[in-house]
Amino acid sequence: MIEQPFKTTIKEKLTLAANNYSKLINKKIIIASNDFEYAESYVIRFYKTNFLHLTGVKTELSAEHFFEKCLAGSLLEEEFDCDSTDQRKGLVRLKMKHLININTFLINF
Repeated sequence: MIEQPFKTTIKEKLTLAANNYSKLINKKIIIASNDFEYAESYVIRFYKTNFLHLTGVKTELSAEHFFEKCLAGSLLEEEFDCDSTDQRKGLVRLKMKHLININTFLINF
């Protein structure tokens, strides 16, 4: 069995992650704890423009355009970098592992 290239795998995961992340767009989640040092609670907000940062990839596209292309499944492999260095590759691998499940984690939290 031939393993597909890393970048192809990441492209597929970006589409899945964008679809899952889209379910959280414009939602707020408040996390409260007595153990927080500086505040009693923190608000997490989800915007299209935050998705790119969460992926770890680099692109010349705007953050919103990147998200829209991922969501539509129309992102081209030439439009992003995820493997130019071993460090970038490791970062993207780690972030994507969790990002594809973000909606499940937060909805069932």
